[in-house]
Amino acid sequence: HLMIKLGHHANLVSVKAAFQVEDETYFFQDLVPGGQTLKSTMSLLTTDQATIVAYKIAKGLAYMHDTCNLCFWDLKPSNVLVEILDMNPTVGAVKLSGFGCSGGIGCTWA
Repeated sequence: HLMIKLGHHANLVSVKAAFQVEDETYFFQDLVPGGQTLKSTMSLLTTDQATIVAYKIAKGLAYMHDTCNLCFWDLKPSNVLVEILDMNPTVGAVKLSGFGCSGGIGCTWA
């Protein structure tokens, strides 16, 4: 499965455990403290914070492409989880999620 192929990377939601019941597969994934999407926090970010978020997104995409040979076809603010640290205006974890629309590089079924 795609989630297993992704392995572990600081900027991707990773699978902690998986199980299957009949035809359905269930995953236990990383928890991002605060659990907010970029869509809900975008207007609150400073220019410096937005730059950090963009850099961390790029690192996750580069890993998917270069290491896993995968493309993330559904990159959008609601598929990016962001942790903004309350006591410090810095960006914590930034993780890509929602890999249902992803596939191998060169795949034409999109």
